[in-house]
Amino acid sequence: MARILIYKIPKIMKIINNISKYLLGLATIVAVSSCSDQMDEITSLILDRNYAPVELTAKVVNKTNIKLTWNKSNADSYTIEVFQDDSLTFAGTPVKTISGVQASDIPYTVNALEGETNYSFRVKAITKDDASKDSKWSTAYAETEAENILSPVNEETDITATTVTLKWPAGQTATSIVATADGSFASNVISHTVTADEIAAGKATISGLAPETSYTVKLFNNTKTRGTVKIKTAIDLGGATLVKAGSDLITCIDNAKDGDVLALMPGNYPINTIDGNMPLNKSIAIKSVRSYDKAIIQGGFQLSDGAALSLTQVVLDGNNNVTIKYVADYKTAGKFGDLTIEGCEVKGYTGGIYYVNVASDITNLKIDNCIIHNISTASDFMDCRAGAIHNLTVTNNTVYAISCRDFFRYDNKASSFPGVSPYINVDHNTLDGLASVNKGVFYVRYTGSTIAFTNNIVSNSSGVFCKFATTIIPSFSGNNYYNSPNFVQATDDKTNTGITVYDNTGTSYNPSYADYANHDFTVKSDDLKSSKTGDPRWIK
Repeated sequence: MARILIYKIPKIMKIINNISKYLLGLATIVAVSSCSDQMDEITSLILDRNYAPVELTAKVVNKTNIKLTWNKSNADSYTIEVFQDDSLTFAGTPVKTISGVQASDIPYTVNALEGETNYSFRVKAITKDDASKDSKWSTAYAETEAENILSPVNEETDITATTVTLKWPAGQTATSIVATADGSFASNVISHTVTADEIAAGKATISGLAPETSYTVKLFNNTKTRGTVKIKTAIDLGGATLVKAGSDLITCIDNAKDGDVLALMPGNYPINTIDGNMPLNKSIAIKSVRSYDKAIIQGGFQLSDGAALSLTQVVLDGNNNVTIKYVADYKTAGKFGDLTIEGCEVKGYTGGIYYVNVASDITNLKIDNCIIHNISTASDFMDCRAGAIHNLTVTNNTVYAISCRDFFRYDNKASSFPGVSPYINVDHNTLDGLASVNKGVFYVRYTGSTIAFTNNIVSNSSGVFCKFATTIIPSFSGNNYYNSPNFVQATDDKTNTGITVYDNTGTSYNPSYADYANHDFTVKSDDLKSSKTGDPRWIK
């Protein structure tokens, strides 16, 4: 036993010595602190307090909600403080204080914040019944997005030629509504102050809009956007001739004067000639009264003697009749007015969209915001062989189920039209299933032509741009090619040596169409949605 006691005494003395050194050091710290007013006096030492939450992040979800995430600990609970219009300064009073947050609540979502607003968040760990053991704050920052509390606008009941009625959840605060015309009419801005009665009803009507004009309409709470919708006002029948369903369209056109506008009620309007084509030798505009219920024109038009034709928001149907080849077939030489096809559905023609095989001089030919489908021809889809189209604009269209020889054919007749330098603009279209392999999308040989092919989606297409060396080379920008290998040249491509035009600048994202089988080309690809590639109607 004596030997054991002697062995342990040095160990005990060593421990006592270490404790003495620790107490001496602590006394020194206290002494130094008491001699300096630059340091706080240590009155207690808390060794088991909570640590500040680790890896705190803030992420926006559903535009106006912020999801907070941090690492869980052994804290009894957590407290969250929210500061509005703040960037980690934490000045003033928090707009929200959330106590009693449990570990099982992580991640925690702070809901119903204001849109387009900077928020700072801080979180600390709480010890029950002992605030001295609470942790320090951890901080994070996020900015909410513009919210949208507006209901979809019903074209039939909510829109007239000069008004739009907006609806939102009753009682939701708003201060103003601003309607801004799109495009070249952007100077047309209408402002409306929201009343208390309109807030209570969740409904307001804005007047003073221009007919047949696209607007971006925003609901505001002071400077914060609470909702956005895009609309197009209806046709103003002032000055137009109303045509009722069942009327003979040929008779109506024959009776119309040069420059007249025919407004068609919903219904079918067959062109009852032997071959289903209407001769036209005047300037005429034909529109549907209701964009949501388009009138159906069954047949084609044959233009002569300087005619001009505008077709807006109608269905153009060739009924797959071999004698109804084109929407517009130019029959005589000379100077013609514009051809405009806008907001239409075009289908069932056995030749293509237009055919110019005479020395017709056309200043503007515009195809915009159309759905074009189910056209099969052994000829060329847009075909100008002997004429001159100064400005050919094909924008914001969706084209599918098309079979043709050339998509654009434009032969060189520059010697017949001195000073004409055609400009072809193909922009923001969704082009699916282009199957031409004989020649290609462009067969443009008119000397002095310029072609811009921009912001288009080409998908599921076995065709090519061109295999002819004489074709004008387009300028490319912002296009996407999915399952369309012949449009983008591979570095080791040895198989398509006859192809003369490629777009090496394009991307190849899968658009992930919402319902391809039923021709719903709504884009689900975040990359293409962010770049707004293709027909704008499918970017949602």
